[in-house]
Amino acid sequence: MPPPPKSAIVKALVITALCIPACVLALCVIAPMELAIPFAFFGNRAATEQERFLLYQVDHQALGVVLRDYATQQRWGLAHPPPEETDFRKSTPPPPLPPRLQLLKPSYVRVDDEQIDLEFGGPFMRFGVSAFRPGLPGAGTKQLGEGLWFYAENQRVPSKSW
Repeated sequence: MPPPPKSAIVKALVITALCIPACVLALCVIAPMELAIPFAFFGNRAATEQERFLLYQVDHQALGVVLRDYATQQRWGLAHPPPEETDFRKSTPPPPLPPRLQLLKPSYVRVDDEQIDLEFGGPFMRFGVSAFRPGLPGAGTKQLGEGLWFYAENQRVPSKSW
């Protein structure tokens, strides 16, 4: 059998040279999207489990007491509180959280003149618990007790189970 003509070999090399980068590019574009779907699902599932824990397994009355005590210690009980809210992400070093609050592993704590927020989640799905000063009704997604509210960025309250 005679060897193929040089033009056929060159043509095959050119096609191969074009196909390989096209395939690599396609993988670079498609693979991250395919990986993002499970990541988003499992990330959302973890957040939902943490929301369920806060809503259905935490003693809300005790949490409200601890949050209000901490807010009183850090801001509400001060004779001259700072004019702006106390944002513990910006404090260097941040004041230590009481051990009971540390167990919950919040991502953010904020105290202003009316409420303390214990926040969880991340930049795409924030949720948490707000405790308002005694006498203030407060607001949120779901009331957990007097002046104690669960809040969620998506305004949803997950059911007790899947």
